[in-house]
Amino acid sequence: MVSECPYDAIVGNGYAAVLPLFAERYGRGLKLVHLRRADRAACIASLAKNCALFPTAYGYYSSSPEATVKRMTAFHFGEMTHAAWDRLPIEEKFGWYYDKTHALIADAKALFDSFTKIETETLDSAATRRAFANLVAGPGTVVPPKSHLNATMIDISAFPKEQQFKMNWLLGGLNIDEMAQDDLYAIDYFLERFIAWTGYQITNAPQLGPAKAASPDEIATDLDRVLEIVGKRLREFRSLRRDLRRRGAVSGVISVLQNSRIAFGAKRTFSKALGRKGGRAARHF
Repeated sequence: MVSECPYDAIVGNGYAAVLPLFAERYGRGLKLVHLRRADRAACIASLAKNCALFPTAYGYYSSSPEATVKRMTAFHFGEMTHAAWDRLPIEEKFGWYYDKTHALIADAKALFDSFTKIETETLDSAATRRAFANLVAGPGTVVPPKSHLNATMIDISAFPKEQQFKMNWLLGGLNIDEMAQDDLYAIDYFLERFIAWTGYQITNAPQLGPAKAASPDEIATDLDRVLEIVGKRLREFRSLRRDLRRRGAVSGVISVLQNSRIAFGAKRTFSKALGRKGGRAARHF
């Protein structure tokens, strides 16, 4: 299963129990990074919330019929019976999961020559980013910029069930650090997301998950709307650009006048003409 994985990367947190298989397949040279959340209570609460929102990947934890992907439990390790496990509150189940995951990684780390532990609470620190850059590409590598994805300031649980998947997908890749630093980031990000989502709907790709795909007529209407909106914004961008150029030209003229020996009265008259709304001088420059 490890050797024949058809993907470049798989995202998840259920691999602690099979780390010996990775060591067997790739040897001691494989680099192991243990990314953990130091705040145990916060991690348990987050897992419980994610389980409620997206139960598919929480078999043996969620009672939902959608929970078809199964996770390791205490009864897999002979620590309790299946029936006893089922009676546990969800918080205790995830408490066991948190502790067992980290214990299994601690047991397996001796199988790898390179082992790094990173706490999610320090992911954006300069020291962590430098350590990770060195791990991936060696000493002296340019340190990657700060990133803050999976923004949680919007509670997607407040949305109807059929919209939660889309909202999670829409906000999951939003880098709020970059959005704060680059005025154009949000424009590009949400336009790209709209194009991707619309493309998924047209091809009926499985990336939509449980979200309902729009009909061809609805998609056509949305595309007409976005062309109208983008066209309107483009006209506004061009207007702003023209205003900026006009202001730059006027500023240049005023600068020349201020450095010349033109009489004060002439400068005052000129400035007054420029400030007059719709005046000829303002239009000319």
